[in-house]
Amino acid sequence: MNKDSDKTKEQLLAELDNLRKKSKEKEDKLKAANRQLENENKRFLLTMDTIDAGVYVSDMQTHELIFLNKYLTDLVGEKQAKNVIRLYRT
Repeated sequence: MNKDSDKTKEQLLAELDNLRKKSKEKEDKLKAANRQLENENKRFLLTMDTIDAGVYVSDMQTHELIFLNKYLTDLVGEKQAKNVIRLYRT
């Protein structure tokens, strides 16, 4: 027999209310974590773009270019920088 079937309507509603509260708490924590991640990303980009040297980030397994800093793209352009990095990796 399903144990929920033994509960009163009030008990089930109380459980539902409790689950909604827990869900809201988790949602709020996730939103806060996302805001923190966005702030960290902004700080990373600002740091990388103020370095007076060409900086790029690529995936170690796929070699996909993930990031080129402003210095590098200003120096040779984004497309040319990507081409040079691809040649350098081969």
